[in-house]
Amino acid sequence: MSPLSLLASTDPVVFGVREEVLSVMRPDGELEEVPVQRYVESDAGMTFPLSDLSERLYAANGPWPDAFPFPPDAFKREDEADDEDFYSMPRFCYHIDEGAVRAITNYYKSHIADGSSVLDICSSWVSHFPADFPAKMARIAGSGMNALELEQNEQLSDFSPKNLNVDPTLPYEDESFDVVTCVVSVDYLIQPIKVFKEVNRVLKPGGKFILSQSNRCFPSKAITMWLAQNDLEHCLVVAAYFHYSKGWTRPKIYDASPSGPRTSDPVFIVEASKGSAEPPKLDASRWLKKKKPSGPRMMAPGPRMMADSEAADIEERLAKEILAQKASNSDWTPSMLAGMETDLARVNQLRAEAGDSGLPETAGFPRHGREPWGTWSHGSDISLELYVDAATRGKDVRVECLVGFLDVRCNDVPLLSGRLAQQVVATDLEWTLDELDDGKRVLCLLLPKRQSGEGLDEAPVFTSLRVGGAKYEAPGLVA
Repeated sequence: MSPLSLLASTDPVVFGVREEVLSVMRPDGELEEVPVQRYVESDAGMTFPLSDLSERLYAANGPWPDAFPFPPDAFKREDEADDEDFYSMPRFCYHIDEGAVRAITNYYKSHIADGSSVLDICSSWVSHFPADFPAKMARIAGSGMNALELEQNEQLSDFSPKNLNVDPTLPYEDESFDVVTCVVSVDYLIQPIKVFKEVNRVLKPGGKFILSQSNRCFPSKAITMWLAQNDLEHCLVVAAYFHYSKGWTRPKIYDASPSGPRTSDPVFIVEASKGSAEPPKLDASRWLKKKKPSGPRMMAPGPRMMADSEAADIEERLAKEILAQKASNSDWTPSMLAGMETDLARVNQLRAEAGDSGLPETAGFPRHGREPWGTWSHGSDISLELYVDAATRGKDVRVECLVGFLDVRCNDVPLLSGRLAQQVVATDLEWTLDELDDGKRVLCLLLPKRQSGEGLDEAPVFTSLRVGGAKYEAPGLVA
């Protein structure tokens, strides 16, 4: 046995176990001294590997069914008695071992940014955050079943007792938090889709929901299907909750199980961000969001502006027709398809006549441009068209907009990334891969702004930009 292991086996402080006494208010108003053991940060002898299981599990699972696949019986429990009774007595203990707690703390340390507003749901007397989080975070709120436990949680700045199985709503304003966490408790939720929708509501655009679980639970209170599944199936269940509650990026699934002394419990983490998981299937959806030029112009409308306006009218009409046809689930007739081809040909002709994007320019400040890598424009929306490899398939393209950063990758190779100067609605990001007549492919992105108007539109699109990994500058595009 190594000297460190020998010391750890005789001195629990090396492993970060500290004896404490909590003063807890009893129902009669008297204080009661409760001895507890608290884990403090000390990773002696432990390591924390992180393995991404996402692709392997998704490939094994196959595509999600169209409808929510879990029947009501899946959410029944052995003990259907009032949860308030079960959780009425505070439990000042840990529900996973020291290594598992440390693994979750270690993950939070590298995945939650300083200055974040954090909400810990299904919380208790501990939240497993790093010890310095209360000083580094803007806010740490907690919501859980037992008020006495929450009162003893030293890391919470505020708390609100809540039984999510009775009322799956959260007592917080829209877009209040950057991160929401949930530790070894998702298996007790009997209305998970409603809870996930609520978490999405209180998260800011791009905010993260981090759920961690192990192989321990109260069997009488865990939902039926959880007890019949293994650890990896649990991960897919949580990923399914994200998928069917909608409004999330594709969940990432990690095996975060620690190794070393006192690390018997596995740890799995499923995380997703508030945003869109997939690009829209219809190019028409972005046409509807384009705004026609308005306001004062430097000159009377000429042929170029007239051509652009007519093209916009045709695109808007086609968009409405396509979306209406999709909503009716009707088949396209040959005459309808022929008419659409004629209209699209006319749009291409008009766009060629208009040149570039057709957007008006304001004095001294470009609002659109053509670069070696594509075109860009911004008015009430930010529009980017990037040239990509003709062999690129849609599944190899990733577009993300999180906390003010836009990142575009093809085959995991950076294509374009930058910090946005404009305030945008990241959850409304839309993108499509279009095939051009000459066989080239173009990646079209549309990102609506939160605000527009005089003065605000004079800001560039990015404060910093890298294209193909190299720093890029252009007037009006980058500050």
